[in-house]
Amino acid sequence: MFFRKFLLGLAFVLGLAVLASCGGGGGSPGLSSGTAIFSTAPATGLTVKVGSSQSYNVRGGSGNYQAITSNDQVATANVDGDTLFIYGNAAGTATISVVDTANKIYTVALTVGNLIPFYTTAPATLNIAPGTSLSYVVGGGVPLYTASSSNTNFVTVSLSGNTLTVFGKPLTGQASSTANITLMDASNTTVTVAVTVSSVPLGLTPNTGTSIIDDVLVATIIGGTPPYTASVGNKEVASATVIDQNTLQMIGRQVGQTIVTVLDANLQTIAFNLTVGAGTPEFRLSPSALSVSEGEGGSITLFAYGAKKGVLKAFSSDLSRIGTNDGEVLTDGGSGSIVIDMKNTCVAANTDVTITVIDSKGNRGRSTITIVNNLTSAAACTQTNT
Repeated sequence: MFFRKFLLGLAFVLGLAVLASCGGGGGSPGLSSGTAIFSTAPATGLTVKVGSSQSYNVRGGSGNYQAITSNDQVATANVDGDTLFIYGNAAGTATISVVDTANKIYTVALTVGNLIPFYTTAPATLNIAPGTSLSYVVGGGVPLYTASSSNTNFVTVSLSGNTLTVFGKPLTGQASSTANITLMDASNTTVTVAVTVSSVPLGLTPNTGTSIIDDVLVATIIGGTPPYTASVGNKEVASATVIDQNTLQMIGRQVGQTIVTVLDANLQTIAFNLTVGAGTPEFRLSPSALSVSEGEGGSITLFAYGAKKGVLKAFSSDLSRIGTNDGEVLTDGGSGSIVIDMKNTCVAANTDVTITVIDSKGNRGRSTITIVNNLTSAAACTQTNT
């Protein structure tokens, strides 16, 4: 009996020793070091807005937690006691690692979202001429961005930082082709742009003009496929060149008439009928007469010569069709320019609009713009730039 009681007592003492070694019955409270570290912050799919913060609980492990971020430019984090704080600094992605004293880790895959939705300045429907490229901005959302084309035989895309470049490849044996451009940010948000590659008819605004020797005339090249080149039928009458990619500049050299031809990359041509007169030194506008096709919009620059120093006031005989903007001459007898705006150029018959410019001394110069009724029906004319 005595021996049995001795064994029971020994077992009790040994049991207390085991409990003490395991932390039971004393020591710090909480979960044992064998419990995995975890947090109320989700391990995946967590999004924090730029400039905001979120907090979560941390439990388990051996305590004394620390937070480490893989990209502190995107997000920062710290632990206060058992609370994890995450701060969104900039749009992007990062991994937050919560570590305890035993080097056990809980990781959070974080996306910091931009306050601006993912966007592009490219229109939802885009027309582009063969052999040309157009550039747009991509922004918002969550960088980094990607871009792809559904038909790389005709449309290719590239991204450099926030700049999207769309290139329409030359067409072979067909009038047009289409492709969809898909833009995607790091959060898999997408924007789609429908692209049509097609040849746009080549045009000039204006397409005829009258000037004098040494005066400058300009016309805007529309459509076609750049680059453009210019040639003159009679080089003794005038010279011509293409400047600023789509501006035809002509200078009268000698009294006479000639045709200036613009050629595009697809061998389309368009003609400008130029008349050069002897002229007089008084205040005048150049061109003094010009023609535009029905339905054309945009703007035209008229040059003023021989004006007195000061503001040039411009007036239109029909503001519903052509508007005007004032100009300025810096020196007496100097030159200036006036920009006129094509508004509603749909006409039932050839229509003349007179532009009158008055300098600071009351001298007047005039230019007559003829809107040519060259469309087959009124319904075919849809230009209404107001």
